[in-house]
Amino acid sequence: MQKMLIQRATVNDNLSRDDTIQVLCNKLKVVIVEDDEELQNQYNEIFESYGCDPILFTSINQVKQLIHSSNDPMLYILDISLGKNRKTEGFEILEFVKKANPRNFVVVISTFISGNKLQLDRADMIFEKSTRLEVDIRKIIENFLNHLFNSFKEIFDKKSNISISTQNNSSNNLEIYHNLLEDTHWVEHNQNRFVAIANGEVITNDQLEPLLDLIEKKYPDSERFFAQVIANSELQDKQDMSFSMSF
Repeated sequence: MQKMLIQRATVNDNLSRDDTIQVLCNKLKVVIVEDDEELQNQYNEIFESYGCDPILFTSINQVKQLIHSSNDPMLYILDISLGKNRKTEGFEILEFVKKANPRNFVVVISTFISGNKLQLDRADMIFEKSTRLEVDIRKIIENFLNHLFNSFKEIFDKKSNISISTQNNSSNNLEIYHNLLEDTHWVEHNQNRFVAIANGEVITNDQLEPLLDLIEKKYPDSERFFAQVIANSELQDKQDMSFSMSF
């Protein structure tokens, strides 16, 4: 029987630290669909302060072009009313984004919440526009990072048909991973990517499922280590969201 050894600190506990959030959010794309220029600037400034990479859009066509080029799960911040003649385009964007990838995390921030909650039932979070934008965005980021971790874990569980235990792995693969984390150039180059290590070989990929497929076919009988590169050598608890599998 296959067994996965998973080592992680509680995600919620670590998200109380600003430095942890900044590492997890480094270069993380956030799609913001808002046509108010002042709000765009506020979103941009706050998300950049966490290390995120905000993408500012004003229409569904721009969202469709992005998803056509990359359909990885992302964080979306939506307004409902966009432009003079597009009073409810935010509803269309919400439906399109969730249909394109159910793992997308969609947050609606709007003045048009009241009376429209049924149309917003697919949103992961809903906020009325307010002066507490920094506080709201902090909550959004924390919830999205937990959502992201749970999504990756769900993919891994389904792919491997495994049981979970909280044991430590002192294998050579883990030692190789520790050494890689000490290489600041390697960490910077592979930030937020996935890494697999088996028989001393290191393989990275932007997506988890293709990496699992490759390493399973290439090393079916070997101990394998998987992780998402989310930390550097100066951060405590640097193995958050890392996991390994052995037979």
